Amino acid sequence: MTAKKATLIVLELIFVGVIAGTTYLKGLVVPPAWMVVVFILATLRLAHTISYNEVAEWLREPFCYVAPDSCGAGADVHARTDRGGVVEAIGGLLSCPSACAPTWSALFLYSTWLLWPAFGTTLALVLAFAGGSEVLHYIACAAEWIGRLARVSSGAIAPDK
Repeated sequence: MTAKKATLIVLELIFVGVIAGTTYLKGLVVPPAWMVVVFILATLRLAHTISYNEVAEWLREPFCYVAPDSCGAGADVHARTDRGGVVEAIGGLLSCPSACAPTWSALFLYSTWLLWPAFGTTLALVLAFAGGSEVLHYIACAAEWIGRLARVSSGAIAPDK
């Protein structure tokens, strides 16, 4: 068994252990519908912070590196594969904003909410406000680019070089 595979198994056991532990301590607690929306937005924001934002660079640096993306418009975060299996496994989790980081973020937010309700709710709300802002920003950018494409298509403006 490789070190990467063993690390992933340990991380999966930790994940299931946290779920089992919080369930044992608190039982099954289903949050109200409005809190589910808060958790979704907070998870989006926390996962994006972990995977991309400068504030979490210190966390990613030992496990990840940044390289230009394939289209040349920005940069991507990648797991380090040159430092062994443990580093690669953790780097894979930290550099994955669409599945890995959100799953762990959701576990962290929900468990925090269960174990320390006031702190967990405040944390989730603050991150949800930022996550909602992020969603609105994506919508505004998409509308701007759709409008620009329509103006270029109609000949009202020239395309960028």
